[in-house]
Amino acid sequence: MRVLRLSHEDLPSRRTLRLLTILIVFEAVYLVILGWKLPRHYVAAHWDFAWVGIDLMEVAALVGVVVSAARRHRSFNLFTAVAGTLFLVDAWFDVTTARRATVWGSWAEAVAEVPFALVLWWWSYHTPDLSPRGDVVVTVGE
Repeated sequence: MRVLRLSHEDLPSRRTLRLLTILIVFEAVYLVILGWKLPRHYVAAHWDFAWVGIDLMEVAALVGVVVSAARRHRSFNLFTAVAGTLFLVDAWFDVTTARRATVWGSWAEAVAEVPFALVLWWWSYHTPDLSPRGDVVVTVGE
């Protein structure tokens, strides 16, 4: 089993963690208010730009995955995590914003995108982190 050893300097401070906890509470309250206040139907002015934008971000993240893997760079973990997240977000919005006539196509895309996101996250988690010199920073434990 692989164990990554983190020093106290590698982790956020208690103050930072408290601030993040406060932000989580505010975000949760905002989420409830937003869910209550948002209209059920809304016409977006830049719908096409939004969808092209998320697909462009997916392509950019996948380019980062390929380049960082080819160079055996430590950013591989970051790019795989980001790409997986983008594909999951894409699947979510494909399905939740689909019209009745296109909902089955959106579900078909999600059936491909969600497992791909999980593979990318698996790579991110199971690939050893690399140091700035390219050395693997992993210790083997029990």
